[in-house]
Amino acid sequence: MSHDLRKPVYLETATGTKLQPADTTLAGEDGNTTTALWFKFWLEAPQLAGPLTLHLNDGQLAIKQNTLAPKLGTAGSRNFTTNQW
Repeated sequence: MSHDLRKPVYLETATGTKLQPADTTLAGEDGNTTTALWFKFWLEAPQLAGPLTLHLNDGQLAIKQNTLAPKLGTAGSRNFTTNQW
């Protein structure tokens, strides 16, 4: 599957807020072909309280399905890599 870079990408919160990526990273092995694509989003703690849906290529992907939010600390870094929080 490939992503059409001309189409919009956004993360939709439970309240219907559409967040644009704060950063987009393209990567590839030969420098000419894109084989990996990362989108980074900044969310406030209340925005994590419900489902999150990523919209891209005229489709959607459930990033987070339930209403529970992970506990966020004030120091350090955490990486959540599943939609089964």
